Amino acid sequence: MEGGSGKDSYHRNSGLQAQGFSSVHAAIEQAIASSAPLFLDSSLDVIRIADLGCSHGSNTIQALDFVAREIIRLREQVGDRKPLEIQAIFSDLAINDFNTLFALVRHPQGEPYFFSGVPGSFYGRLFPRSSIHFAMTSYALHYLSKIPESITDKNSPAWNRDSMFVSRSSPPAAIEAFAQQASDDLSIFLHSRAQELVTGGILLLMFPIRLSHELNEADFPFQSLWKDLIQEVKSDLSLSLSLSLSVSLSVCLSLSLSLSLSLCSQHIC
Repeated sequence: MEGGSGKDSYHRNSGLQAQGFSSVHAAIEQAIASSAPLFLDSSLDVIRIADLGCSHGSNTIQALDFVAREIIRLREQVGDRKPLEIQAIFSDLAINDFNTLFALVRHPQGEPYFFSGVPGSFYGRLFPRSSIHFAMTSYALHYLSKIPESITDKNSPAWNRDSMFVSRSSPPAAIEAFAQQASDDLSIFLHSRAQELVTGGILLLMFPIRLSHELNEADFPFQSLWKDLIQEVKSDLSLSLSLSLSVSLSVCLSLSLSLSLSLCSQHIC
């Protein structure tokens, strides 16, 4: 989505994602409580919390802050007032608008918060081994690392024609290609996080799913709009090509007439 902080930016249009994260607050509290031995360890000085696929809205800052405060609250409940440093790590692809994101960060007065950004794909290692205590990704893991090559090959049974996603018109081979890519990506993701998380660490995953292979009725208006857009682009390209040919023919005709007139004039002379 668009960077910056304008009306069309992700920052101004991430309310739905923020609501989604709020809906799992109770689950996060429960997970942190279940991992009490890790977070109450007297030798623990630094907690590292990472948001993978963070984008650049204020919702990622609020999410990391909520997790940090829950961990601090757990320690205070048992009377542990030992100062704890929090390293909040924002990670996304290098094209993410990190400038806008860090402009939104406000360092809490008197609290040892340290913010950093790590560019890169979460389909691979991002952090040192056993360095992260709480990792999360919300509304990002459904994006594949790449488009399966077979769905763009017109000679393949998986060719998905004008669609870049699974639709009712997708052939079974295309659906299988997407499913295999998703499976491979998720395997790489989980293997990477298993190496990065400390023993007893927490991994929170939030992403949209379907309860069956059938597409939801709510998807159909979007599919219809997508097909209309494809057709409109094709029509515009055809019109542009026709106009270009027409202009080219007109220029050629004009040059031909000019040449004929010139030859006639020379002959008369």
